[in-house]
Amino acid sequence: RLSWTTLLQEHAWRLSIIISCFSWGIKKCLSSNMTSKGAIFFAMACLYTLKGEITFMIHRRNLPPSDLGLPFFGHFIAFLRNPEEQSRNHIKKYGQSYAYHGMHGSGVMFTQE
Repeated sequence: RLSWTTLLQEHAWRLSIIISCFSWGIKKCLSSNMTSKGAIFFAMACLYTLKGEITFMIHRRNLPPSDLGLPFFGHFIAFLRNPEEQSRNHIKKYGQSYAYHGMHGSGVMFTQE
């Protein structure tokens, strides 16, 4: 089980990108006298993404160790390119059980040699 400190450290760059995008959208809305529907939509999308990232952090706390992979895509692209090599790398780095993250959720892989 990962500690909250570890989770925050690992998710910090993802959270900072989401919050930066949100603040940019809010500044765009407030900088002009008009309320741009696009900027409002963008800010709302950032809030929705932030909620998803926090939910992902909470869910990930109970999973075996793993890296996060790419934002949104997780390990999906790497597994598409070369699944055997990706599995070997994860086994070497994290052991016989590890978590993987894809576009629509997370999973746990159990392996044996």
